[in-house]
Order: sequence, then C-alpha cells, then structure tokens
Amino acid sequence: MTFFRAAILATVGFLPAIALAQVIPGIPVGQQWDPTNPTGSFNTWVYQQLNPNTAQLAQKSTFRNLLDNGAGNIQQRGTSAATCGGTSGPPPAGYAADRWACEANVASDTAVIMTPGVTSSPSPPPGFQYSQTLNRGSGSTLGQPICAEQELTTSKSVATQGQLVDFSVYAEALSSLAADNGNLVNLYILTGTDTAGGLGGSIRGSKGMTTTGNHAFTAATTGILTYNSNGFVAGQPIIFSSSGSLPAGFSQNVIYYVSTTNLATNTFSVAATYAAALAGTVIAPSNTGSGTQTVYFPYITPAWTTLAVYGPASVSGALGNGQGGQGQTSAAQAFGQVTAAPYTLSSSVWTRISTGPVLIPTGTTEVAALICTWPTRGVTGSATDGFAFTGAQFEIMQPLQTTPSPYEFKDDALETQDAYRFYYVVYDQAAGTILPAVGTLLTTTTCQLTFPFPAPMDIAPTYAAIGTLATSTFKIYVAADTSTLASTFASGNTGTTLDGSLTATLTTASTAGWACTLVGQTAQAVGFSWSADF
Repeated sequence: MTFFRAAILATVGFLPAIALAQVIPGIPVGQQWDPTNPTGSFNTWVYQQLNPNTAQLAQKSTFRNLLDNGAGNIQQRGTSAATCGGTSGPPPAGYAADRWACEANVASDTAVIMTPGVTSSPSPPPGFQYSQTLNRGSGSTLGQPICAEQELTTSKSVATQGQLVDFSVYAEALSSLAADNGNLVNLYILTGTDTAGGLGGSIRGSKGMTTTGNHAFTAATTGILTYNSNGFVAGQPIIFSSSGSLPAGFSQNVIYYVSTTNLATNTFSVAATYAAALAGTVIAPSNTGSGTQTVYFPYITPAWTTLAVYGPASVSGALGNGQGGQGQTSAAQAFGQVTAAPYTLSSSVWTRISTGPVLIPTGTTEVAALICTWPTRGVTGSATDGFAFTGAQFEIMQPLQTTPSPYEFKDDALETQDAYRFYYVVYDQAAGTILPAVGTLLTTTTCQLTFPFPAPMDIAPTYAAIGTLATSTFKIYVAADTSTLASTFASGNTGTTLDGSLTATLTTASTAGWACTLVGQTAQAVGFSWSADF
C-alpha cells in the first residue's frame, strides 16, 4: 500500500504539500484489498476518498483574507501622510496605503493623520515590511475616536452572510498613547444592507455619517440632564465639554454611557461604564457647573441601512457583541458595548488582537473593519500619540476555529491589481519619460489625454490632482516640439470604469488634430489620480 499511496501523492504533486498533509486520506478501515484486482481497489479509493477531499481542498484554495493590502505593501499614493476625514467621512486624500482610509469624528481636524510605509519607530513585526501609523497631532480634538478602516467589496461582503468571521490585526502603541488613554484601541465590525454605500466620504458618499455633533444641555444635582430631543439610547457612549466648568463629578473628554434611568425625549442621565448604564446607575453631580455645557456623540459609523456594530466575542458570548441576537436594541447601543471593551497594546512589542468569532447577519451586503483609538485625556497630541498597525486580516472562520489563522500574504502583483480597481495615479517622472496616455490636439493649444486603466475600476472614478501642477511638472510632445503646460495646466474628468481623461493646456501652439504625448519633466510627487474607493 505504501507504493500506491506514493503514486497518488506524486499524481497530485501540484497541490500544496501542507494542504496534502491535512487533506489526503488513508485507505479506509475495513476496505479490502483485492490482489487479483489492484486497479479496481485503487480506483475505489480514488473515487470514494480522494476526490471528495480534493474538492474540499479546491474550495479552500481561494484567498482567506478578505481585506485588500492588509500589510500595507501597496502605496500608490506614496508614503506621505494622509489627512483623515471628518464627520463627512474620508475624502480621496483620507487614504494612506491603498484601500486604507482614516477619519476623525470632528468636522475638520487636519492634525489627525495616517502614515503608510513605516519601517521604523516602530519597526514592523517579523515577516512584515511595512506598517501604518495613525496619530493625532498638536491641535487635534480630544475625546473623539480616530479610526483606520476598510470596506469590503460587495461580493466579499455577501460571502460573509450567516458566517462566523474574525477580524485580526497586529498593533503597537506609539510612545505617547499611554499618557493619552492608557494604550487602548478598539476593533469594530460594521455591517449593512446597502450596495457599496461607502464610508460616508466624498467618493461614494451617498449615505453620509451617523454622527450628529454637539449640543448644549443643563444639569441637575439629581443626575438628570436636560437636552431637547436628545434621541439617545441606553448604553450609547457620549462625551462632555464646557466653556466654563462641568458639574462636579463629570470630566471633559471622558467616555460616559447613557443610563436606562431618566431616559426620555428631553432628559437623560449617564453612568461611568456600559454595564452600569444598562443597570440604571446614575452619576449625580454635587453642583451644576458653569458656562455652556456641551454633549458630544462620538458615533463614527456610516449611515448604512440596517447598520449593525460588532466587536470582541469575549464581551458577549461566542457570537461576538452587537445587536445581532445579543440583546442590543440599536447600533448605537452596540457601538457603546464595543467601545467599552478595548484592547490594551504594548508600546514596545507588537500584539496580535482579534475579535474572535462574530456572526454576520444573513442579508448583509456591505461590511467594514475598523481599528480605532479614543484620545480622552488632557494631553497635547503629537506624532507619537497613536498606534501602528499591519497584518490586518478579515476571514471566514472554519469549523471549530476560535483564533485567527496565520496572516495570509498575497503576492504584490495580485494586491496591486486589486488596488487598481479603486485607485490609479500617474506621477510626474524624469525628463523625457513617456507616460501612459493617448492624446489628440482638440485645438492648437489643447491636448485631450486619455489614460487607459490597468484594471477596470469598481465604479466610474473621481478625478483629483495630486500635489500642485505647475510649469515645472509634466510636458507635452507634439511631433518634434516640446511644450510646457500652461496656466490652468490640466482639467480632469470623472472618466469611465475603463479609462480616465484630462485636458492639458500648452504654452506652444501647434496643429489641431495632431497626436500629443504626455511626458515627465522633473519627477516631482505631483500627478493625476482617479479614485473609486469607498
């Protein structure tokens, strides 16, 4: 029998060796070997045992990690820091490494940035080339979450319906996060039933964000807070601020949770923890404070239809936390429960954190994964007030699996091809470098350029210039003449899913109808981009 098993292994030698060790079966117990009919015995084993297991192996050969560019290796935008989006969601400039957006839960906060391509401070964990850092700089707002996030494509989101999934990531606190919130981060999984509704930003942006900003309230020493039409739900996280002093017993930029007690159309009370809030505990201040008291709703989720929020399974049983069968009445309450269960990072060692098994609702058509931190102490932000992350993985869990699988590295060529579906950029190059565009002179000084995309875009993309176009960036060849771009330089068009276009203005007149070619000039970090991301 050793000979026949070896023959089979050789026959399927193209399959991964590790997978074979797990899947190739032995000869079934009780099956008789007929020395007078070795071929029949052999074929029986192949048909009954080997073929079903090979089919199982083929099913598992698809990529396990549903996130794109989880290790941040693809950086079409370069390694410059991205300015995170605000309460309107991430704009095209709010993306760092491909597919990874960031946002801060304030209307405008240019001091919150995410930096791709990080190779030191901290050095990536073993096996990884890069990480990304997310931090709040000096002047940024306290008390509001800042998040790195990625939305899955519709096809991947649909594939998670009714499945147990796990979201895991390698993370390390930067040196100043301990003073800001004790090195705490949160993992969130969001689901909805729209079709690629987006993260609320200006690219797809039709859904917007659920955050509702800040509003004034008054306090009584009984713990009853009065606020007209608050719309709160029990367990929802909120934050207080004041132009004077808060009522004694409350602190600025600290997360509180709406209590079940005194919760009505115009009144509410708060507790210090999520559990205490659901138990009806009330913080009763000893005075009413002074100045204008303000309450903030730090609710950083897109306004998806049937929005659901999930987090670590340890919070609420084996199926993860959130309103999907866990007793929560709304996404806002589930958001509070997830927020109340942070992970503590090390500032010197990379830690792999994960949600554990989370059950995705049937009917889900969009999914997003977020890693966030909440700056809640009165310290000034800095370049080290945040966290680094890499190796993000979102996987459908196999039977009996309870922990994340080893991180799945995809070939950079495949990751790049996936990235092209959502973003494509053409940068200025060294003088004379011919760039991928086809052009025709519409007038004597107007060159219409068309850029074929390397892969079809997910949707018709949005055009944006990268950096500042000038007479020192790009040139146009027309026959034997070289022309510098003139003022207004280039006007981009939204384009189709297959190509983008722009109109360049020349300084030297030529002949309408002639071909024109885009070339580099000084290799600056300036270019033309088309984005179809979320």
